[in-house]
Formats: sequence, C-alpha cells, structure tokens
Amino acid sequence: AAQEIANDQPVLVIDFEDRAETFVSRLLQLQVDPALLLTHLRYVRPESGMTAAQWSRLAAKAADCRLVIVDGITEAMTMHGLSLMDNADAAKWLAMIPNRLADLGCGVLQVDHVVKDAEARGRYAIGAQHKLAGITGTAYRAVTVKSFGKGEKGHTRIVIDKDKHGDVGPVGMTVADFHLDATEPKPSGAVVSPILAWLDVPQESHDEGGTSVPPS
Repeated sequence: AAQEIANDQPVLVIDFEDRAETFVSRLLQLQVDPALLLTHLRYVRPESGMTAAQWSRLAAKAADCRLVIVDGITEAMTMHGLSLMDNADAAKWLAMIPNRLADLGCGVLQVDHVVKDAEARGRYAIGAQHKLAGITGTAYRAVTVKSFGKGEKGHTRIVIDKDKHGDVGPVGMTVADFHLDATEPKPSGAVVSPILAWLDVPQESHDEGGTSVPPS
C-alpha cells in the first residue's frame, strides 16, 4: 500500500479486523506523504454483511485501484454467517468479494491467520482447505524468524504455499526475507516514529519436499 500510494496510485483497504487510525498510523510510520495518503487511501470498515447496494459502492471505490487489501478473513466470513471450517462456505466467501474484485482488474491481497500450533498448521490458513484451493493466484505464508515490536528489528520469511500458474516458484520456496526496523529515533516535530521496511533476496530456501533449492 505504501508503494502504491507513493507512486500516486489509489489503494482500497477493506478492514474487517481493525480501524482506520491503526492503518493510517502504520503508513505514516512507513513515511508515506500525508498529502498523498489523503488523496489515495480508500478505507472501508464494514459493519454488516454485503448487500447489492454496498457492493456497488465498493466496486466504484475499487474501479481504478491496482491493489485492494482485504484484512481479517475470519471476521469477514463470520460477519456473513459463513463457517471457517466449511469448504462450501469458503467458496462462497471467495465468490462474494475477493473474486469479484479481481474481476474488476484489481490485484487482491487477502490477509488471513494460521493455526497457532505450528505442527497442526499445514499449508493453509485456519479453517477450510478451500481457502487455499480456491485461490487463483499465489498464496504466501509469513514465517517469523524474529518477532517485530516497538523499538525492535523484525525478520520474516515469505514462503510460497501455492502458485497456481507457476509464475513465482515451487511450493515451499522462500521468495524473500522481509525486514522491519523500528529502532530509528523519532525526528523532532514528527507525529510518529519511522519504521523502515525492505525485502532482501533469501539466503536459503527449500521446496515442498524439504530439498534445498537456490533462492530466486
């Protein structure tokens, strides 16, 4: 979102989980120009299930966006009376909002949670397997190497869980090392402390069978 806005592009955020203040604060910490933020960030916090009228308004907001972020899939499905554990309901969810947004030409990023127990996690987010099977592009898993926090440096590996068209790489491959650095002091007069964020070429990676492969 920060990159798109910095490039003078609109971004739509559909946030079922948090509030606008949190998202805006994060973008300001990533040093997004406040003027560009006011112009290009389109933030929606749904309070009820999708209706035809609501979809029309949402589609209008998304029409010229290259990126739409849908955050909080558990909350979104629950709001619409759909079961996280039911494959048919997972398919209904994808058809209700994400696939319709993709049909408009948007790149759609869904943010979902995984099971807390790493050994029981598998390759997809918490709930029905169709959450992964129904994705028509690429699914990534964020694997924490060092937890991120205020005044800390964090490190996460971005790993492929699914690549339907084979454009990115094999399942299990680490495609990037994602770093966040919140150790920079707050500049004089600044509202928030800056956060630095960047991607590095991975130092190691493995395919689905656990075999070491050269990083892309």
